[in-house]
Amino acid sequence: MALDIFLLATTAAFIGTVHTLIGPDHYVPFIVMSRTAKWSSPKTLGITILSGLGHVLGSVLLGFVGIALGIAVSHLEGVESTRGTIAAWGLIAFGLIYFVWGPTRRSMSTIITDWAIIMTMAITTFMITTLARGTSRHGYCSLSLSSGPASP
Repeated sequence: MALDIFLLATTAAFIGTVHTLIGPDHYVPFIVMSRTAKWSSPKTLGITILSGLGHVLGSVLLGFVGIALGIAVSHLEGVESTRGTIAAWGLIAFGLIYFVWGPTRRSMSTIITDWAIIMTMAITTFMITTLARGTSRHGYCSLSLSSGPASP
């Protein structure tokens, strides 16, 4: 365990050093401020170290916030599942209510045309799902566009 922590700390320090050296936006502002304000080298070094510590602590704090949000979201999976079910049943109920109410607001020729479209869609959906069920070992609706035989 101690070796793991040592390796993690060493790797983090190495990556942090390379990260700082590669990105001039990490040290150029301190050089410019130091020269403009005529800071001494110890003052520049102290402010740079404090800023670096603030940067690291801020990153760690953001990491903890991310972990907390992840834990909070994991508790919402049941709520999301229930919400999806409620939304699906709500859409079905709305469709059924509109299915009954809609024809009362339209002419007879439009109603016959609508029924023909609805029946065509229903029959087509039934045929596609029935045919597809034979090609899937799980019985799901999955059509394959390949010309070869269905995989087991």
